[in-house]
Amino acid sequence: MNSIFGQHRSRPFPTPRYGILLLALVAGGGWVRGEERAGKTERPEPPKVTPKPVASTVASMTPLSGPPTTEVTFTGTDLDLITSGTYGGLALDPDSLARESPTRLRARVPLGAVAPATFTFLSNAGPVASPLFTLTFPAPAVTGLSVPAGRAGAAVAITGAHLYGATRVAFGDVPATTFRLVAADRIEATVPPRAVSGPITVTTPGGQAASGTFAVQPVLTGLEPQAGPPGTALTLRGSGLDPLEAWVRIGDRWAAILGGNADRTELTVAAPAGAAAGAGAVTLFTRGGRAASPQAFTLNYLAPTVTGLAPATGVPGTEVTLTGANLAGVTEVLYGGAALYPGTWRVVSHPAPRILAQVPFNGGNGTFTLRNPAGGAESAPFTVTPVHSRHAFLDQALHPRWTALYPALDYPAASRTLQYGYAWPKAPIFHAYHPWREDDPLGAMRPDHDLPAKACLNLRLPELFREALPADVRAALGALAVAPAPLELYVVSQNQPYAAPMLFRPHYWLYPDLGYQGLPGDNRGRQAGMGLYGGAPFHFNGHAAGAWLTGEATATSAHHAGPSEEVPTYMINSPNNLQVTGLDPARTRAVWSIVQDLLNPIQPGRTAVTLHLVLNDGDQTALEALLPAQRSVRGLLAALAGDPVLGASPATAALQGLLRAEP
Repeated sequence: MNSIFGQHRSRPFPTPRYGILLLALVAGGGWVRGEERAGKTERPEPPKVTPKPVASTVASMTPLSGPPTTEVTFTGTDLDLITSGTYGGLALDPDSLARESPTRLRARVPLGAVAPATFTFLSNAGPVASPLFTLTFPAPAVTGLSVPAGRAGAAVAITGAHLYGATRVAFGDVPATTFRLVAADRIEATVPPRAVSGPITVTTPGGQAASGTFAVQPVLTGLEPQAGPPGTALTLRGSGLDPLEAWVRIGDRWAAILGGNADRTELTVAAPAGAAAGAGAVTLFTRGGRAASPQAFTLNYLAPTVTGLAPATGVPGTEVTLTGANLAGVTEVLYGGAALYPGTWRVVSHPAPRILAQVPFNGGNGTFTLRNPAGGAESAPFTVTPVHSRHAFLDQALHPRWTALYPALDYPAASRTLQYGYAWPKAPIFHAYHPWREDDPLGAMRPDHDLPAKACLNLRLPELFREALPADVRAALGALAVAPAPLELYVVSQNQPYAAPMLFRPHYWLYPDLGYQGLPGDNRGRQAGMGLYGGAPFHFNGHAAGAWLTGEATATSAHHAGPSEEVPTYMINSPNNLQVTGLDPARTRAVWSIVQDLLNPIQPGRTAVTLHLVLNDGDQTALEALLPAQRSVRGLLAALAGDPVLGASPATAALQGLLRAEP
């Protein structure tokens, strides 16, 4: 075989002037480049050959729909050449791309996907798209929280199922400003500054799910001013300060809550009367726990003065207004030298400080005396005009009051004292103990009755009306040997806000203030008896109609906040919390009750007979429109009879039957 590059050529090439380019096929294969000039030879490099890219194709996928994190299988050609992909613009997790073969590929829908989209895969030949994948969102579920309570800014992990696509996380009704979907069954959220205690809700395209109660822990960072007399408005600063669930104690007294700001970073309270003079610790209680202020508040008393008394004459039971100075610090009110019981007088701060006090029903002419640790003051005389007949009572003045009630109990309202700043009843009442729960609506408030403003009728009748009571009520009083002096007769109206049987809570009437004002005794160790009357179908569940029940009182916290050992137990649960049968939310009813306060340290045998006018929504609305214009009991009766709604109401018939009766 002849070689053109050997020492001996059988047929030499001619040599041009500038050399010649020779191309030859080397025996080993490939091309070489040589240049011969003046006897020199160089070998050429081979040309680069770029193979033509092969395009991947997607022929089908399964499933065609599903929630985020669904694994989808694709079939096609050259799928093993795919290097990455996206879904609706979201990058696919590289670990979720499984290239099983040139014809089979698996990928997972991203956790953060929120809308239907196609998969787009990338390879050397360019992008290739899948058919449309339809996202579905099953209903979410929340099964747990990493912590049951936390302060603003704390991290909370929410666990459950189908949490993908979450668009909102809320603490109570306050949305979280920061939350992150970690997995399909886990969200990490930060407690927002305005958070309130309650369920944490997660909203997804599939619906909404709620946790159990999450308690927002309060924080106190300071207060101002740090000294002043009772009634001084203190501003507490911190976080988690919700006026609807906060209780504040200054020294050994509870302060009235006056309000707060929208961010729940400030809470305004009134310095309480009755606390010892000097510095007292300021402690806040909520469902989330308690917080102590770094500063104390120093309480300074100033002796009260009385400059006005109105009216100066009236029947027993008349409520008078006492005006003057330093009245917010009054700790005791006397009439005719005898102390008035808490609940028969109260301090009102707005629009100007004044004291409302009730002339005793068994009292004669006398003066009011106001006292506090710094001194006392006496009013001008009050002249009692006796009521000699039930007919004369109808001309007595009527003073309607509107109150915002908490916690939506809809009971007849009368300010209790400044222990909480909320309204409390003068008589035993019906109400539901628990908030509305869809899984257990019995005895629960309807959700549309949250913090309503209601007009409630609350009448105290003279003992003259005892003979006008129904026969079964009079018979029960006779069996109990109730004397005239401790007998109290009431008429109270309340809206019917309940879904089913209501609870009867007479302990509100059993002097819940006892023990707060330095009077002897407290509500612990008390005893009560009670019964419902007016005929079937009204009775306590499990007891016959008209049954008389007695039992020892059970001391419980009045402040549902913090450990029980840190909250006084001045409110009692006598044999109450009893569900009542025979009340229908759609029907107005008139129910009679008798409650006897046994073992009362001041008034043994004190007994209340109450006509409860339990109104449906229609009658309640009509009463709210009618009451503001009424100025006397007689005028009220006439207005009720002439009202197109209340004229036919069983409540009006019961009230007319009681008040119109003559000896």
